[in-house]
Amino acid sequence: MRLLLPTAFVLASCAAPSGDSAVDSALSDAAWLELDLTNRSLHPVTAPDARGLTETSLRRTRILFRCIPAGTTNGHPAVLPGGGEPEDSVPLVNAAPAYLAVFELTRGQWARLQGQAEPNDPALPVTGLAPAEVAEVTAAFRLPRFRLALPDAGLWARGCDAGSAGLFTWGDSTDPAVSTTYAVLCTASNPPSGPAPVGGLLPNAFGLFDMHGNVWEAVRSGTGYAARGGAWDAAPLQARTANQVPVDGEVQHPSLGVRLALMP
Repeated sequence: MRLLLPTAFVLASCAAPSGDSAVDSALSDAAWLELDLTNRSLHPVTAPDARGLTETSLRRTRILFRCIPAGTTNGHPAVLPGGGEPEDSVPLVNAAPAYLAVFELTRGQWARLQGQAEPNDPALPVTGLAPAEVAEVTAAFRLPRFRLALPDAGLWARGCDAGSAGLFTWGDSTDPAVSTTYAVLCTASNPPSGPAPVGGLLPNAFGLFDMHGNVWEAVRSGTGYAARGGAWDAAPLQARTANQVPVDGEVQHPSLGVRLALMP
């Protein structure tokens, strides 16, 4: 897979001062951070190349994060292709820089977060989660300078559109020849039977994989929770950046997964 990671975005600091000047110097301007789940250490890393992104540990014992700059997501068309009804046209705001995971959380990483044995197919995205359960597990995972958490809708949408003005991170096309290079979605020519291992297709301009399709991703929305991004059994328009579906935080959803965030 040929991978060109973005360098054009100027990123403000993603981290709040800790009082430790050496730590602040190392982390405050980092575009990429890596969390080691085995010892709960967090450290900056250089932009990974295609080979580095295939390392199995990034789907089992480590989580790679990308700094997402503050900004506002683009609006969406007044009329969707095919005449569908658009969602609320108010753009979402990511008020401050924060980190978003490069991959959807995997079965292996979820087990590691809870101190459990590694399951079968550890590189598949974990599903069947209740958002409130994820919030509880991540809140208990203590880090010195960041909170491991569900992203809010503004951070997720900013990470997903990555500067795109279209319905999707790749533009407006619903042509399977285009969409299936970025997303595991249900199309007439490509009806998948379930989610795929994370990170198998092309990333968006921020270097994030599977922002559309594969599994729905839980986010915080106001005082509740929602699902965004579509899933392997969703039609392309269901997976558009602006689409959001409210979900009950206490209910386990079979096609719902999560992409974790690091909040200052």
